[in-house]
Amino acid sequence: MIEDPLFVFAVDLSKHPIINFKQILKTKYYYTLKYYVNICTSSVYADARLELYKRFLLQNNTEVMDEKKCITTIINAKFHPWKNKYKLWLICDLALIIGDLLICQKAVEMIKTAATKKQRELLEQLAEFLKSNGERGQTSLLLSAAELMKQYCKNIRFCNTPEKRIVITANMSAGKSTLINALIGINLARTSQEVCTGNICYFYNMPFDDGTIHFKGKKISFSSSEKEYKNFEWDSTVAFASIFNSIESINHRVCLIDTPGVNSAIKREHGKISKECITMESYDYVLYVLNSNKLGTDEEIAYLKWIIKNADVRKVLFILNKLDNFKKSEDSIAASIEGVKSDLEKLGYTNPIIFPISAYFAYLLKKEVYGRRLSDDEKDELVFFKKKFRKQEYNLARFYGEGDCGEDEIGFFKRTGLYYLEKTLYGGLI
Repeated sequence: MIEDPLFVFAVDLSKHPIINFKQILKTKYYYTLKYYVNICTSSVYADARLELYKRFLLQNNTEVMDEKKCITTIINAKFHPWKNKYKLWLICDLALIIGDLLICQKAVEMIKTAATKKQRELLEQLAEFLKSNGERGQTSLLLSAAELMKQYCKNIRFCNTPEKRIVITANMSAGKSTLINALIGINLARTSQEVCTGNICYFYNMPFDDGTIHFKGKKISFSSSEKEYKNFEWDSTVAFASIFNSIESINHRVCLIDTPGVNSAIKREHGKISKECITMESYDYVLYVLNSNKLGTDEEIAYLKWIIKNADVRKVLFILNKLDNFKKSEDSIAASIEGVKSDLEKLGYTNPIIFPISAYFAYLLKKEVYGRRLSDDEKDELVFFKKKFRKQEYNLARFYGEGDCGEDEIGFFKRTGLYYLEKTLYGGLI
C-alpha cells in the first residue's frame, strides 16, 4: 500500500494564482508558507513538497527573509481586502503540502486571527469546502483559489479510490521493463541494457499530470527529471509516482510491482526476492512476461512450476511479448500462442489466459500520442512498426476477437495488444 498518500499527490504549480506576481511577493509568500508548514508537521513528504514550492516561488532568489516580517506582509493586514486572497491560497497550499486539512488546523486558526469577521467567515467556507472534498458549493468570493481547491479535492478523491495491485515477473530479457514502461507511457523501469535492479520497485499512478515524477529511495524527490532518477541508487526498495499515460482514462489508484529477473546467473538472490514478493504481497494480478523468441528453458519451466504451487493461479496472466520481432517468412504468431498455451497446460495451468503483446511498439505510440520526445531512432522505428502492423498477419487485435480495428490512434493500440491488456487490468474484463 502507499506508505503515505502525499507520495502520489499531484500539484500543478504552473497554474498557481501567484505565478504572475512580483518576485518580492513570491519570496515573502514562500517564507510565510514555510513557517506554517513547520508549525503543523515534520513529515519528510511535506518537506519534499515544500522544496518544490521553494524552487517555484524563489526561482534564483537567494535572499533569506525574516519570517515574521513576511507574515505581516502576507496575512497581517485586516483592512486590506485585496490581500484576503493570500490567506485563501495559504490554506489551500497548506492542505496540498500536508495532505490533511485536520493537520493544518492549527495554522488555519492562526491565520484566522489575522482576519476580520467577514474574512474569517470566508476562510471557514473554504475549510468546509475542502473538508467535504468539493461536495459543498463554493461562492464567487473563493474564485481566486478555485484552481488550488480543485487540485486538493482531486487528490483526496483519488486517494480514497481502491487500488489495483499488479505484480510483474519474468526471466531476464523477456521484456518486463519494456512492458512496464508501455503501461506507464514513460521510461521509468530500467531495461536490461541498463543497470538491472535486484530489488522490488513500486510504480504508483497520480490523479493528474503535474509535470513531476516522484522518487523514493534513500531520499525523496518530488521533482525528479529523467536524468536525476536514472542516477539514483537502486540498491534498496524504491518507489515512483507519476501520471500513467493510459490508452483510456484510469479512475482509481494503480500500483505496478516490478520484481527482479529470476534467472540472473550473477545475482541468485534475485529469484528469492521475486518469490517472496509473490508470496507476501497482496495483488489483483500477476503478469508473467514470456519472451516469444525464447520459450521453454529449464529455468523458465522450474519457475512456472513454482508459481502454480505458490501463487493464486486465477490471477496469473501470461504476456507473450516481443512479437514485433517476428518475421513473416520465419515465424507464426498464431503457432507461437498455441505452443505456449499447450506448454502451460502440460505444466498444470487450466485455460491459461495469454495476451500477445508488442510492448515496445505500444510504448513508442504512447510517446507520440502524449507528446513526449522521440529520438530519431525511435521515430524511424515507429514508422516501421506502423507499416508492419498494418498487415493482417501482425495485427494482434485478431487474437482478441477484433479483426478490422482501423488505423486511427486507438486502432494502432489495439494492434499492439496493449489496449486489451489495459482494459483487463483497469476495467476488469475477465
